[in-house]
Parts: sequence; structure tokens; C-alpha cells
Amino acid sequence: MTKNEVMVHKLCEDIAAYNDFVFYGAGYIAKSLIHILDDEGYKPLYCVVTDLEHSPRNLEGISVYGLDEKELELQKNNTLVVVATTTSYEAEIKKILSDHKITEIRLSTHYFWNRLNESVFWNVCQKKDFDWYASRMEEWALEQGNEKWSFSALQNTKRNKNRILFVVNNFSPRVVKIAKALKKSGKEVIIFLDAKMKNPEWIKFYEALQEEGIRNCFYKYIEELLYLLLRERGFVIHIFSHGWDPYTSYILVKFQDFIGRIVFENYDIINGFYTNFSEENMKLEKYCMEQSRGICYRESGLEYLIDTLHFKMQGKTIRFWDYCSESDVINKKSKDSDELSICYSGGVITEEEYSDCPLGGFFKIAENCEKHKCHLHIYPSVWDENKYRKYIEKDHEDRYFHFHRTLPYDKLIREIAQYDYGFIPASDDIWDKEYSGYNTKYKYIYASTNKFFDYLDAGLPVIAAAPLQMAQFFEKKGVLINWTIGQYDFDYLKNMRGSMSENVAKTKKEMEIGNQINRLIDFYESL
Repeated sequence: MTKNEVMVHKLCEDIAAYNDFVFYGAGYIAKSLIHILDDEGYKPLYCVVTDLEHSPRNLEGISVYGLDEKELELQKNNTLVVVATTTSYEAEIKKILSDHKITEIRLSTHYFWNRLNESVFWNVCQKKDFDWYASRMEEWALEQGNEKWSFSALQNTKRNKNRILFVVNNFSPRVVKIAKALKKSGKEVIIFLDAKMKNPEWIKFYEALQEEGIRNCFYKYIEELLYLLLRERGFVIHIFSHGWDPYTSYILVKFQDFIGRIVFENYDIINGFYTNFSEENMKLEKYCMEQSRGICYRESGLEYLIDTLHFKMQGKTIRFWDYCSESDVINKKSKDSDELSICYSGGVITEEEYSDCPLGGFFKIAENCEKHKCHLHIYPSVWDENKYRKYIEKDHEDRYFHFHRTLPYDKLIREIAQYDYGFIPASDDIWDKEYSGYNTKYKYIYASTNKFFDYLDAGLPVIAAAPLQMAQFFEKKGVLINWTIGQYDFDYLKNMRGSMSENVAKTKKEMEIGNQINRLIDFYESL
């Protein structure tokens, strides 16, 4: 059984221990639970609410009563009260039930996430038509105190050709760069983010965008997101997705005829390139790629998906890299310095996680660097003291090994500008075998990475052999040395410092996002 099926089974077991059960709540959470439990052969006796005046009297054929009407019944009978609301109301409801001396209660959120787009509710939601969602949007809007709204009235409202809506469930510097470039080109950008992404690590990006006049809106539920997208009437809805959460993307693509034209992109294509995602996730991603009005992709592997995996793309496609930011950062390292320094920024794969991953091997590189008196600087994309304990300890022991705290993009670029090269590790046997880690060999060939652009932004040439097609492209530009780990020649690197600086500056200017953004705007307008 899946995790969600296990949790449903657990809820049914708890319900079965009582004579009857009722729901506290009569909103969209209760409605979803009615559908879920009906499939298991369970139906609540009725629903109770605190404020009957502003609640429906019937929910999916289940009667709704005020708590006062059923107080004595719930105190005496062997009846379980399942609180079927969002977490924000739970504390208040628990107190109300306690004051009424009702003690046999369970919280629905004890069993599963209360976000519809990534929970057990998915089994219900994916089968429903737009009318079902429209009624739930109306319920959500009324519960939040918003005015009564009409889908048909919104549908007839003209779309704002200058307004681009971003739906982001994988926030990255790419989102920031594209949003800023669109705004500079005269477009209004509104970014919709899943509320689970409202954390200290990313808050700096949200604040920076707000300061530049780019609105951010956080949503908790798919109904809320659909309502906001309909209300804003953007010209295009650009989804920045990830394989971890294909559900939101699926619902939006499924209903694009109602909510507006969709441009879908996934930060990393998981089909054919990753081994640790479920078949369900890959099926949903495939659906989004095949059905969206437009596909924006970072990687080189679209031909592989079409020719080998037989994807049938119906929409238009555009390859749009992360590109360079429009910054004035230049490489500050003295070319006459006695000491060489190389740096890495991005996700750090440890030996414990994937022992044979060809994009790891940081300890082997560190050993070589210490031997040749070359400083190695690493900036992980996420700081995790537990996961990186051995790296942090080595930082204290080895004067040539430096494991830094995670930095926001703008500060990172300015800091790494003091080094000689940026690098991406690749083991010497990267092209010779399959790996047991989470990547397939095709990922190392076709993938894209923003690290190349981080390094160019900082004025640094790059040492990398993978991803293969991307490395070959930049090698032709004269800004990359195509080496695996065993090929590092530190004397050569020291002698070559500065010789690629002209090519780096030229390529950085050519690949600034401001010089590329019109391609994306033209793509939006062609849909």
C-alpha cells in the first residue's frame, strides 16, 4: 500500500471502533473526506458546525447541524468526532469541543496532509471535472470572506496581455532572473507560491522581488490557486514545476481551457533521467509535457523523450536556459597570485548517499588540491550540518578545504568572483557504466545546470565534463576546460589563469538574460 492508502486504512480502523462518526466542519475538506471514505464503505452520520447560519444545510447528501443541536447526543453516545477542517481552525475547534465536554475526537490532519495537491485527496481530485472544482472554489472564496463570484463572469473578463502569472513549486534563481527580465521588458509578473515554500531559506528571494515591484501570493489549496489565477486574468500561466510535486501542474494543465494558456516547464525532466521517482509522478509529468499549450525546457533531452520514449508533444516548445544575470560582477582574483583556488556551488552529493555517483568525489578532489596547494571552496545549495558533518570537520582540519555556509544568489556570485575557476566534478568512468544512484546515464548527457551560469556571472572559466552536451557547447565558446577529476592538472590551471577572461566576458554578455528574454516573450505571444 502507498503511504496515503495506509493512512486512509488507519482512519477507517479508528472509525470502526465506534458506533458512529461525524464530521466537525462542512467545507471543502469535509467534502473531500466524504468522497474518500465513501469508497471505503464509511459515511458520517452527519456534520456539525459552530455557525450554522453561514454553512450549508446539506453536504454531499449528509445533513449539517449546529453543534448546540447535537451536543448532548455527542456527549453520551459512542460517537467519534473527526475534525475535518484546515490546521488553522483546529486549536479553536478543540477548545470548543472540550468546553462542550466532547472528548472522543480525531484530527483529519493526523492522518494525512491537508493540502489537496499532494495528499490522499489526490485520488478524488484527479477524477473530477471543472464544475466540481468551480463549486469548491466558490466555497473556498466564501469561507475566506471574499465576495460571491461567478466563473462565467470571470471567463468573460478580458485577459491582460502584459500580465504573466508564475506558478512556482520549485523556487530557484532561474525564477528570479526570468521575472526580473520580464518586468524590465514592460511585463507585469505575479508569482504564486505553495505556502510550504514560505521558509527562511527562500524569504530573501521573495523580499527582493517585492522590492522590485513583483507581487508574490502564497496559496495552500488547489481551489485557492485556481481562484486566484482566474481572478488575475493573466495572458500566460507559466508553471515552474518539479518531479516532487506534479499534482498541481496536472490540475492546471487539465483545466487550461478554463483558466488560460499554460506554459509548462520542469526544473529537471525526470522521465528517462532519474530512477528514484514513482511511476505515478512520471506519468503525470508526461501528461503535462504532452498536453500543455507550450513547453519551456532547460535541458537538451527533448529529442530523447520524443524519439526514444515516444512522447507526443502537442504544444509549441522553446529551450530557454537559466542564462546570466545582468550584474556588474567581475573576477577579482589576481592572476599573479601564488595560490590557486577553485570553487563549486550547488547540490553536494555525499559519498554516504550515493557512493558511485559520478558527480560527487569531493574528498578525492580535496586530496588532490591539498597535494598541489590549491584551495577548494564549496558552497552547498542547502546548509545541513548533519548531512555535511564530515565536510565541516575537514574544513577545520585542512587549510586548503573550505566548506562555506549557503549564500543567496547575488552574494554567492560576488563571493566566488575572488577565485580562479568554477568546477563541476565528474568521475573518470562517468561514460563507461550504469550507476546505482538516482540518475541514469542519460541525465549526465542531456541535463542542464545553472552552475555554468553562476560561474560565468562571477567571471570564472569552468572545469567540467558533464552534463556532456552543455559542456561541449561551452567548450566551443572557449570558456570551459573539459576534464574529469583524474585529468586535473593544477600547474596548467595556474598558468592558464586569465587567458580565458576575454572569452568569459564575451560569453557572459551574449548570454545575459536581458539579451534573451524577447525569445520567451515571443514564445508566449505565439501560443
